[in-house]
Amino acid sequence: MTTLSLRALNRALMDRQFLLARTDRTVLEVIGRLVALQAQEPNWAYVGLWSRIHGFTQPQLRRRSGCCRSWEARRCTAARQR
Repeated sequence: MTTLSLRALNRALMDRQFLLARTDRTVLEVIGRLVALQAQEPNWAYVGLWSRIHGFTQPQLRRRSGCCRSWEARRCTAARQR
């Protein structure tokens, strides 16, 4: 078994969190992959999603803001707790 360097581990973690390159996945897919996206302030959610999703804009967050309170988004995190 090969031991990864700290840099390789860092890159693997960043890749899994969509921080090396933006993705074309949906908001719910990204939140599900991350397990959760915590944001106490509205702009933090925008920055967190904008930095991960290709072409994501602030108006999309406003249109989708209800999805973060929806059953689908909560279901993503509830599935991880089992």
